[in-house]
Amino acid sequence: MKTSFKVVSLFSVLSILSGCPDKGGGSKEAQPPVTVPGMTSDRQCTAETKAAYDNIYYNRNLNTECPRLQNLLRSESCKLTTNQGQVSVISYNDQVIQNNCRYVNGNNGIPQQPGYPNQPGYPQPGQGVATKNVLCSIDVTSGSAAGTVSNMDVKVFANGSNFRLYANMQNTKTWGGFINYTKTFSSEKLATLGLKYKAGNTLTADTLTLSADLRNGKSVTATSFAGSEVRIEIASDNEYDTSLVVSCLGQDQFNAGPTSSGRMIRCSLKENADGKITKLTFLDTIEDLINLTLTPSKNSNLTLEGSGQNILSTSVAPSSYGETYKVITSLISPSTVTIKDTGYSSTTNCVLQ
Repeated sequence: MKTSFKVVSLFSVLSILSGCPDKGGGSKEAQPPVTVPGMTSDRQCTAETKAAYDNIYYNRNLNTECPRLQNLLRSESCKLTTNQGQVSVISYNDQVIQNNCRYVNGNNGIPQQPGYPNQPGYPQPGQGVATKNVLCSIDVTSGSAAGTVSNMDVKVFANGSNFRLYANMQNTKTWGGFINYTKTFSSEKLATLGLKYKAGNTLTADTLTLSADLRNGKSVTATSFAGSEVRIEIASDNEYDTSLVVSCLGQDQFNAGPTSSGRMIRCSLKENADGKITKLTFLDTIEDLINLTLTPSKNSNLTLEGSGQNILSTSVAPSSYGETYKVITSLISPSTVTIKDTGYSSTTNCVLQ
């Protein structure tokens, strides 16, 4: 998983820069230097250690880099001083490193799918099950904290998969007016992001279901053709609230199911806006969808827009609330979008006719 942020632990840095005297005021006897391949006698990281650490941090070649870093450092840690004089601590037991390396299962570096092996009837990883590639990106912010993952290659089992996606987030603050310290945590503290791949057949398309469940109770779920982008955008006008963009796009050949050459789009909408329930079905032309903004209901600000590439955009800004939602799906196969906010919920199903 690629992230644009590095981690500097305040407590690790302070433990290096400061000593702790014995109760009696005397100093401890100097400890003999620890000899491991990945650091010098004064505990400075070697270039090889730094390279392995960086590769794991940015989710590159985990199947080789995880055991390499473990062999270089074992249970020890080393210091890395940047050209700007900042000191960081490298350790195989670093939480970010452990989070990334725990998914390596010996199956040529294919990420372990959390919970997947325990589901009855599904194949175990490493049994030669065919996989397909899905490319995902994540961008999450909350106040001064932010985390980004770009072009993460997710391998899904060809007969179906479930994933939880996350980004490593960083929040840097100033302590005491002169020391910057960084708190690192998973985006799962703010939102649960899910990816489900479902294989189709001669009657149905292969689909991706992307979901974002925020800790404040707001959520979005979108399902459409696996070979096109599925994208969720949640924006807030409150800088302290969570904003996110998560996107996944199949990279291999996916089954599109029965093709439709129709120029009409049929949509059904079920919406609850502050207790006012709207249920309707409407039929319109693709040209109207592309050239106009379609508003299924006069009582709602939910809108539908399209493009010539069979792309459907579903947008809503629940009145009097800060969040706005935009969901990108495909019309190559039926598209379903569900949005939930305070006092608001809607489910929209659209298909070409």
